[in-house]
Amino acid sequence: MIKNYISIVFFSILFAISLMTGDVNTAFWVVFMMWGYNIIYALNKPYERSIFLAFNFTFFIFLIGNIFVSKVTSIPAFKSSVLGLFSVEIQEHMLVALFLSLSGLLVGFSYFETKYKDIKIKRSIDLNNRYMSNLRKYSKRIIYLTFWASLILQIERAMYVQTVSYVDSYVDFQSHMPSIVRRIATIYDYSFLLFLATIPKYKDAKLPIIIYLILGSISLGYGQRTGLCITFAFLFIYFAIRQKYKFYGNSDIWITKKLLISVFVSLPFFIVFLYTFAQTRLGYDANDFGGILGNLEAFLYQQGRTVQLIGYEQTFQDKFPQSWYSFSFLFEFFQHNYISESLNLFKSYQPQTIEYALNGYNFGSAITYLVEPEQYVLGYGLGSCYIAEAYHDFGFVGLFLLNAFYGFIFSYSKQSLYKGVWATFAYLMILEELLMAPRGSDTYFIKVFISVFLFAYFILMRYFAKKNSIK
Repeated sequence: MIKNYISIVFFSILFAISLMTGDVNTAFWVVFMMWGYNIIYALNKPYERSIFLAFNFTFFIFLIGNIFVSKVTSIPAFKSSVLGLFSVEIQEHMLVALFLSLSGLLVGFSYFETKYKDIKIKRSIDLNNRYMSNLRKYSKRIIYLTFWASLILQIERAMYVQTVSYVDSYVDFQSHMPSIVRRIATIYDYSFLLFLATIPKYKDAKLPIIIYLILGSISLGYGQRTGLCITFAFLFIYFAIRQKYKFYGNSDIWITKKLLISVFVSLPFFIVFLYTFAQTRLGYDANDFGGILGNLEAFLYQQGRTVQLIGYEQTFQDKFPQSWYSFSFLFEFFQHNYISESLNLFKSYQPQTIEYALNGYNFGSAITYLVEPEQYVLGYGLGSCYIAEAYHDFGFVGLFLLNAFYGFIFSYSKQSLYKGVWATFAYLMILEELLMAPRGSDTYFIKVFISVFLFAYFILMRYFAKKNSIK
């Protein structure tokens, strides 16, 4: 851990010197080196640090990729990065935010990882007691009984996009399925995560995982690449954790050399496919740059534009209608629960409307309206970014502490496993939201727990599992 702190101090000195001399180019490369150090640190123990590794890759794709490609590419169209949209002062602000985030992640993760090493796990997991076995059995059965609801909802949206358009789906699409179907789809989501939390054997988990992959792949049908990427990232993390902590002995193999080789060989082609798909869905020619390398650069250049939100936040910081976007999940809960809507206590606004951007607490909507008001009402969106949101609400100190907190969460995987099935279930629930944070909200992962439906699911599953555990 001391080595990490020394490295951060070293990079900080280089970064400070580059900013004081006005050398933005060198400042970026220091940010890149800080990111590279995080990756090397994670690869030193890839299974144990799989979550930290996955998040840093997501960080690169959405927040560094665009600038990196502009520095190394030979393609003229990619020579100009999003940094060029802003003044030197705002460029420096963006790079400071990136550097603080990466260093905060490392500090939080390495500190708590070291701290947990000194804690002896006193509780052993009985994977085959009747309570755990019942939860595993019930959740698996519910997966088979409910996955069709998620399948129907995804196919419905895919058909709408194919009939109308990808952009219009964000403005006009509304599911015509009964609310009970959406509830059943939610039960499927809960049950899949609960099943994984019961630590099943690989052969028992194979079919539920295949179903999960199929459902994730269908998201391509309505233009969402991110959903499939997060599906793969989530499974990588779970497989890595299971491979590290072999609860069933050496026979509990989740990651083989054959699988690793297949993943690394197919990854560039997969990224090119995602980029080609993105161009096709918007009606563009996907062969403009040709070759795997050119399309890979195009993918990173396009996805990495999320970093511009940090600059736009600083540009329009005095024009934002709200101050606390980080707590949007709380405002949404109070505004959109059964009691509030029944009594009409709060006024609700349709997404992609000016009223929603000005009166709601969605950072992505607000910043899109401020930057591109005409495009916003047509259905386009810039998305969001946890760094931009955190800085808007808490400043640089809050941004660093938030990333340190993320590092703490990423280091907690082993502890959650040994604290029981429900702690593991809760941990798995927030993983997808956390992986999307570079392109999403800073505290939105908390929202997954604010649900009466989730509470009812927990009570019922726990009750029946315990009831049938009594001999």
